Amino acid sequence: MKYLLLFMLFTSLADLNAAPAKPAAAQAQAPIQDPVVLKMHDKDVKLSQILPMLIGLVGGNLNSLSKEQLTRAIDMAKKMYVMQEILSEEAAKQGYEKNPKYAPLYERAKLNTSIDILMRETGAKFSESELKKAYPKFANSRQLTDYKFSIILVNEEATAKSIVAGLTSGSKFEDIAKAKSVHRSADRQDYPGLIEFSREDNIGREFGSEVVKTLKGMSVGDLTKTALHTADGKFAIIRFGGKRKSAPLSFDELKPMIAMNLTNEKFVKIIENAIKSGKVQFFGLDGKPEPISSIMPNPAKA
Repeated sequence: MKYLLLFMLFTSLADLNAAPAKPAAAQAQAPIQDPVVLKMHDKDVKLSQILPMLIGLVGGNLNSLSKEQLTRAIDMAKKMYVMQEILSEEAAKQGYEKNPKYAPLYERAKLNTSIDILMRETGAKFSESELKKAYPKFANSRQLTDYKFSIILVNEEATAKSIVAGLTSGSKFEDIAKAKSVHRSADRQDYPGLIEFSREDNIGREFGSEVVKTLKGMSVGDLTKTALHTADGKFAIIRFGGKRKSAPLSFDELKPMIAMNLTNEKFVKIIENAIKSGKVQFFGLDGKPEPISSIMPNPAKA
């Protein structure tokens, strides 16, 4: 909840994914630097200081972003940092930290910070061989789908509604796509508007979650009956062409998530060992001891 206000005031995460992602990993080969990204009260604020917010915005997978997406994410993180600092200063003026009423909240903040650091440092300690050993199992659990579809993308909702009405009356999809669509697929010479098989996460980055959700429920030949809202504020009409299982995600794509998964597994073992050793005991509302063998939630019964 800490950054909820900041997220609301600026933009949704979908905006970061409006353009197709072109990995910027190749750009990361230069020597690591820590440039000044803004000044507050005549003091330099370096990139490392806004990094926690940047990681929060993009889920830690910086290498999956294009240069343009990374630039936009950094710009958003800078603004969030400024907002947090200014509001924190205002809270300090009000004297909340010294108020006994809020002491438990401040203690909780310190606790969360220490756990965040532990998680980050633990994840960084896994070797390349450990991550690669866990890759096959993790890749199998992350099976995605490729979708083939045709799209007409327009800027105005009224135009989209008119197009839907025309298609319903028998107008040819390719003709309208070529004449009115603002998407690059309209320039195809063979089938204007056609997008060949593309992985669902890439589709989501370009068009947004509403388009992906709609594709999942369509059959070959289906046409959207209403225009779909895209991540960048446009309107899309889609004709479904087909689907297939995606090729497995690469090790580099999954590496940050594998590290996070292994970290979580390690933490669960630490916690459960503490429970088994008797350091932790659970009691019901009646005061009677409750046996527990695992910290993980019990699976729901069918």
